[in-house]
Amino acid sequence: MMIRELMSPRAETVTTQENVRRAARTMQAADIGCLPVLDDGELVGVVTDRDLATRVLGEDRDPATTSVGDVMTKGCTVLRSDADVDDLAELMSKEQLHRVVILDEHDDPVGVVSTGDLARRNPERAAEALAEITTD
Repeated sequence: MMIRELMSPRAETVTTQENVRRAARTMQAADIGCLPVLDDGELVGVVTDRDLATRVLGEDRDPATTSVGDVMTKGCTVLRSDADVDDLAELMSKEQLHRVVILDEHDDPVGVVSTGDLARRNPERAAEALAEITTD
């Protein structure tokens, strides 16, 4: 199975300049917990629901004036959409990841695959990956 078979067909992204309120509302509307972050069209990191909780709420920042670039996680691990699911599970295990940004052939983000996505489509492989993530 290829990674593109796990992904939803539309990727949500935000830019470093957008405020975190917009990022949170995008996550809420799409029922997701992670957004790839772009700066001048280039992938520079991700912003997660945990980033928002700890770096905005936990630090008493104003969501309307705090930029995504100020609270995002810089850098991210990526795979191509035509990679095999086994490659994804191995990467998640090796790097202790719960989410991986997926790129198309033009290096544009086309989605994020989580351990939950993997579990819904390939429970056995997901169990193996999660066992490695939680025990190391």
